[in-house]
Amino acid sequence: MKMNISERDRRILILGAGALVAFVLYLVVDSVLDGYRQMDLEIASKNEERVMVSRLRDQYLQTHTQLQTVKTRLDAQQENFSLLSFVEDLARKENIRDRIGAVKPKTVPLGEHYEERMLEIQMDDITLAKLVEFIHKMEHSGHVLKVKRLRIRPNFNDRDLLRVVMLVSTVTRKT
Repeated sequence: MKMNISERDRRILILGAGALVAFVLYLVVDSVLDGYRQMDLEIASKNEERVMVSRLRDQYLQTHTQLQTVKTRLDAQQENFSLLSFVEDLARKENIRDRIGAVKPKTVPLGEHYEERMLEIQMDDITLAKLVEFIHKMEHSGHVLKVKRLRIRPNFNDRDLLRVVMLVSTVTRKT
């Protein structure tokens, strides 16, 4: 069947059909390119997640190593270790036993196997140098000791002397 279409109408139909084909091709190519763009965004997102997981893994390994070190030190610590006796002996060695006013022991359970033992120590009329030396020797004694809180106030009668309240703690296995 042959249609009588003028040359001008045929050209319009061919241009219209070409425009329709070009539009369909544009939609197809655009959707494919959009898919590629989405995949590029997902790849970038997954790379960021991979880097974050790698960082978290490194932090976990570092924390795990530190925990194993502390557990080893705790296991090596004497079974009959007494924080109060240790602090008194160290204070006697450092010639500051007479500066200690009050000592209040506290115990806090840490799960099934461990507990935290703390001493609140009040010291009066101690020099800064003696205090720093005492804390340094305490923390580097080989025992698992930590100064958790330290409050220092000057003595109003003599500015070279201090009034100190410190909280010293250690972790021990429950007995």
